[in-house]
Amino acid sequence: MWLKVNRLQLPLLSSSTYGFFNNSISQNSKNVNTKNDESSNDIKYSMGGLKAETADKSALEKAMELEKDGIDSEKIRKETGWFKGYDCKWRFEIDDSELEFKTDIEKNRAAAIELAKMKVKSAELEEKIVNDTATKAEENEYYNLDEKMIEYRKGVKLSDVINHPKLFEAYPQLKNVDVYYEISSVNRGVYSSNGNVIMLNPMHTIDEQKEAIIHEIQHAIQGIENFANGSNLEYWKNLGYSDEEAMAMYYNTAGEREARDVSARRDYNAEQRKNIRPDIDRKDVVFANSGDPVYSADENIMQNDFEEKVDQIENNTYNSDDVVIMGRTPKVLQDIGFNSLPVAMTKKHIYSVAVSEARAKNEGRYNKNTNYHNLGFNAVKQIYNKISDPLMVIVAPDFTDKTSRYSTHRVIALVDLSVNNKQVIAPIVVDYESIYNKNLIDINLVSTYFNKNSNLDKLLDNKKTEQL
Repeated sequence: MWLKVNRLQLPLLSSSTYGFFNNSISQNSKNVNTKNDESSNDIKYSMGGLKAETADKSALEKAMELEKDGIDSEKIRKETGWFKGYDCKWRFEIDDSELEFKTDIEKNRAAAIELAKMKVKSAELEEKIVNDTATKAEENEYYNLDEKMIEYRKGVKLSDVINHPKLFEAYPQLKNVDVYYEISSVNRGVYSSNGNVIMLNPMHTIDEQKEAIIHEIQHAIQGIENFANGSNLEYWKNLGYSDEEAMAMYYNTAGEREARDVSARRDYNAEQRKNIRPDIDRKDVVFANSGDPVYSADENIMQNDFEEKVDQIENNTYNSDDVVIMGRTPKVLQDIGFNSLPVAMTKKHIYSVAVSEARAKNEGRYNKNTNYHNLGFNAVKQIYNKISDPLMVIVAPDFTDKTSRYSTHRVIALVDLSVNNKQVIAPIVVDYESIYNKNLIDINLVSTYFNKNSNLDKLLDNKKTEQL
């Protein structure tokens, strides 16, 4: 029997794997300072330091004495509550379990949707102004819209967004961090130290927004304490790394590991925090230079690269047999047991999903053993976004069984795109092996993508993976 998983009922896990091509990045690649030693930490929960008003200095002194005596770091942590981070600075956990949102999520969404509409209209009017085709009324509308958007982007104070007494007692200055809401296709949240502002994407669930805001708050604490900071994907790309390498470096940046782990442990109680060792034993951490002002909670830098390759496939100029990577496995799939691997499609399936049989024949690219679905290349470009937010995920109970890599590992994501009054589904092969850059890698493969009558009973009652 199939297991039906509604995405709104998926549990929020307390730990996650964020690796992405980790093995392709060496610790000292391109002279990146990795500062690995036996005291390195990858901290979870909100992490405070010496500048916190609630820092227990006497406990810290004891921790330092125990360290001098050669006492095990885990024993020190359990006894004093203090431990060192990757940057060798002492930290302690701040309990985030009592954090509550004070704002109206539906109101925030409505405002963000209105702002998005204004941005689209503003772009249309700007193009007319640039091309000197705008009327006087349109010019006035453009400038009025600009003022309205400034008003919509005005932030409210963090203390007006969340109730978190322990955090604000430790760092009263965090009350005045500005928070604003804006829809994003790639980010749940962003923190900018230049302006001391957090952006939240209100289209996500309240739990996801809580996870994002805790992540971004940790970046603010890193700035206050001068802890190892986070980074963003552009930072690593500007240093000359490829998209895949930049993704790995971003996920392995000390400050990003810390901020993600802060979110992961946010619901632990005191006993769990004491008994469950923080993830402090990794050796693949990298450091970004300070001064990088924008840290995002969730990014998909592969989207632009994916779209470019889709265009090349459409124009028949993609001269590689590599799979085409569209991003990291979305959290909604990780929550049901997927490994955090690249999500990819083959060149063949990207083309067959997009075009009709008649077009394939007309372009001389027809294969009689292939099904053509005619969804269009724009629909293909949205596959990652769609499977990241599906209506439903249907999986076989044994989908993680390794005995048959293909036939029993099919997962079906039912997405909300409707074409010709039919729902679109995305069968996914779990832990598939394929070639990328002349290396054999593990991926989660979107094996096809097509519209189908919404006959869910047939899918749910089927005891075997349907041959799609």
